[in-house]
Amino acid sequence: MFKTPNYRFSWTFAISSVLTFQKPRQRPTVLDWAVFDGKTIVLQSQSANSQAGIKTTLKLIKALPGFTIVNSVCCMEHTAAADRGNL
Repeated sequence: MFKTPNYRFSWTFAISSVLTFQKPRQRPTVLDWAVFDGKTIVLQSQSANSQAGIKTTLKLIKALPGFTIVNSVCCMEHTAAADRGNL
């Protein structure tokens, strides 16, 4: 259970997305996605780093059995290194 000082939040699904660089010094083109239900990974997917790619993946996530956005926590990670000129 995730706790903050004056708020208690119980999550069922954890959604993670990571920007993946196909080539150094270029804009990330791929998003790697994973959805964890507290016991196992229930979805692993890749999408284009675009509005259409993200919307398509969100539709897949919303279709998971028992999924509700209210009981979900999301994390996005940027894997760029400053010395690669991406930041």
